[in-house]
Amino acid sequence: MTTSGESFGEVHGRIVRRQQTISEELDSERTFVDDIQAARDDEGPLSDLALYNMEDIFSTDTQAKVSLLKNYGQVIQMVNDLHKELTTLLARLYGDVSLKLKENAAAVSEKCKIVVSGDSNSGMNSVINTVLRTDILPNSHVLSPGTICCVHTVASDADGYFVIQMENGSSERYSYPKEPGTFHGLLCDIMQGKKSQRIETYCHLPVFGNTENVTIVSIPGEDKIISKGFMESVADASVLIYVINSACSDDVQENKLMQLCKQLQSETGMNNLNSFDSKYMMFVCNNWELVEKKERSDPGAGNRYWKEIVLKIQKYFPGISEHDQLYKLSTTEARRCRRSGTVMSDLFKKVHERLRALIRSSHKGKMQKHYRWLDSLLQHVQTHVLVRIQFANDGSKSNNEVKQGFEKLQRFVLESKKMKEDLKQQAYARCTHMVLLIETHLN
Repeated sequence: MTTSGESFGEVHGRIVRRQQTISEELDSERTFVDDIQAARDDEGPLSDLALYNMEDIFSTDTQAKVSLLKNYGQVIQMVNDLHKELTTLLARLYGDVSLKLKENAAAVSEKCKIVVSGDSNSGMNSVINTVLRTDILPNSHVLSPGTICCVHTVASDADGYFVIQMENGSSERYSYPKEPGTFHGLLCDIMQGKKSQRIETYCHLPVFGNTENVTIVSIPGEDKIISKGFMESVADASVLIYVINSACSDDVQENKLMQLCKQLQSETGMNNLNSFDSKYMMFVCNNWELVEKKERSDPGAGNRYWKEIVLKIQKYFPGISEHDQLYKLSTTEARRCRRSGTVMSDLFKKVHERLRALIRSSHKGKMQKHYRWLDSLLQHVQTHVLVRIQFANDGSKSNNEVKQGFEKLQRFVLESKKMKEDLKQQAYARCTHMVLLIETHLN
């Protein structure tokens, strides 16, 4: 909507200036995110205390989101000031621009979602509990087969609770125990004779600091297919941890990897700013102690099996790094670490460090998606504004030429009238002179 009393050129001149200001802010925000990333990279190896606390990552992400939302607000105001003609042109590219901006701004505030899934009997909950130094995800024997577990972080001073959705559709809510290590026992008592479908847990996880912006979704694997629930959860995930059962080496794994690859490619093609990027995946080969046991009777079996897994994964995810995104872990070792309360082994530390890096990189990647989208929108606005101003200038030039032509025509008409009068006067004078000569001759 144009402001009363302003010409088209004045309104769009103001919009261009605002667009330039926002573009400069977008550039500075990208630099801000990159500077933080560089600073983190320069920190070197983390101490155990820093390693087990990711609060700094989420604090930085919150600051970046506040700045991004401010930019969204400025762009929304700018779009509201656009001339109707430009709004119509943008609608051909983006649909309802204002609605799209509001939807994207709302997506900025979504939580960091860590999705965990994998093969059947892969011990994925045990892996994540060890990496996060918590027992928040129940073992598979505690709940009914196929039960989806969701964990939502809350502040340290908040009262935790959990809700169990049963297969019959009913829900039961319980307080989360304050005494460490008692959650599984409580679940075992509750679930006797019952069948669960989903459990939603709200509790404080020290590893994430005091943030309330993390959700962990654990989805049990099925034998031959990727479940629909898993694909719905991973669509907007920040990080995906896929746990492979090292005790099973057959075509089932490859079939599931192929399904996962196709689904992620289709999600990426939907141009959703919060869609999952396969760069932020981690593969964990659990139960590796079984492979090592086989190595004793079949030397070289471990190396062959590892190469087979790497080839399968890289066949469908070529960008996955064997050294940074694929890990061998032992369920037995994980259980021993949790029970003893001792410091993690080097392998589990590496997985934890990689998880930190993936969360941080995922935050940065999503921010950059939003900035690129805003830049693209602003470039289209600027292009249309400049074209419209040029068209207006061209129209003004054409109007001047018509006016000049019309003035020339008017001068020509006036001159023609004068010439006509002059000719009449000259003809009258000549005729009068001729009459006098004739009269003189006859007399």
